[in-house]
Amino acid sequence: MDRLVEALGLTDQQKAQLQDLFKAHETELNAIRQDASLTKEQKMEKSKLVLATIKQQAASFLTPEQVQKWDALKGPHQGHQKQ
Repeated sequence: MDRLVEALGLTDQQKAQLQDLFKAHETELNAIRQDASLTKEQKMEKSKLVLATIKQQAASFLTPEQVQKWDALKGPHQGHQKQ
C-alpha cells in the first residue's frame, strides 16, 4: 500500500479513500487466501479480480495520470509476486 501511495503521489484524501477501498475488500481477500480448496494459482487469479475491482473503483478519485502510473506498476509487481 505504501509503495502504491508513493508511486502514485496520492493526496491525503486519495490515500484515505484508497485505504477505505482496500479495507472494504479485506474480508474477501482474506477468505481467498485461507480457502484450502483453491490452488495457489486459483488464489492468485481470484485476488487479481478483487484488486481489479479496487482499481476500477479507485479510478473514480484518481487522476488519469495516476491511473496510468498504476498501470505501469502492474508488470514489475506481478513479476515480484512470482518470485
